[in-house]
Amino acid sequence: MSREDSGPGGARHGLAVAGLVLGVLGAGCACLPFLGVGVLPLMLAAPVLSALGLALSFAGRARGLWIAGLGFSALGLVVSLA
Repeated sequence: MSREDSGPGGARHGLAVAGLVLGVLGAGCACLPFLGVGVLPLMLAAPVLSALGLALSFAGRARGLWIAGLGFSALGLVVSLA
């Protein structure tokens, strides 16, 4: 772990990674017909983590991760509910 990721900023960066990973997993699993609606908890947790991290992000260093997490979770929600 680098010096930049330690401390309070590193925790916000961790939320960004968690939101992105949940969004990607949820969007990928939503495409599978037998998992469809079953991934809704992932799809609901991903935007919450991403939005929370975006609100806590003051430096803007991990802003791309937050936006990607929100985008993938929105895509997964649309695919799973369609």
